[in-house]
Amino acid sequence: MFQGDKQLQTTTTIAHPCLPKWRARIDAAERRGSFDWVDQGMAADWKCCLIGEAGRTYPALERNSVGAPTDRELQKLGAEFGSFINPVVRAGGKRFIRARQLLTAIEARLNEIFVGKP
Repeated sequence: MFQGDKQLQTTTTIAHPCLPKWRARIDAAERRGSFDWVDQGMAADWKCCLIGEAGRTYPALERNSVGAPTDRELQKLGAEFGSFINPVVRAGGKRFIRARQLLTAIEARLNEIFVGKP
């Protein structure tokens, strides 16, 4: 599932991140060595996860009654991100890299939707 570390590391940052709270949460988890139960609880709730933060950044983001995005790509990326936020699993370096990759992919999709640029 993971590609070579070099390729992963080159795709984990963007110039203007729109999801700074989750980016900081990933950084804190990496310093601890794993995600914690608060991280997991927030990631498991569409209203508090990356999509929830995105909804506060982009109030026009269309979501369903449980807070999930109506955009299928955002739904898929958000669900995959949530699977990486598990405090039971010792989160190795590749897990944090992948979490950042997914966060960046969500930011890029939001940019496509709201700015019209890939």
